[in-house]
Amino acid sequence: MPIVIADTGPINYLVLIGHVDVLPVLFEQIIMPLAVRDELSAPAAPLTVRNWIAIPPAWLELRAANQQNDASLADLGAGESYRQEIMDQFLSEHGGNG
Repeated sequence: MPIVIADTGPINYLVLIGHVDVLPVLFEQIIMPLAVRDELSAPAAPLTVRNWIAIPPAWLELRAANQQNDASLADLGAGESYRQEIMDQFLSEHGGNG
């Protein structure tokens, strides 16, 4: 099964429609950058989403990104840029290529 590195938008909407539990059915591993967790727990996030991320499910792997200040990621939000960095780290660790 595939691995996914979660971004704020899809998680937010899956929580809101009550179907976030589909993720471990579809994916072997779900990795979430800490920046995405922070966006989901921000005061501007819906209460349902903040409550969900306050006690993340066991299948969700929270992971910090190495902050490399990659200029190519400058136009992305924090969650997106950290997600890209974690994907690059993951591929490097597992011999993949981006």
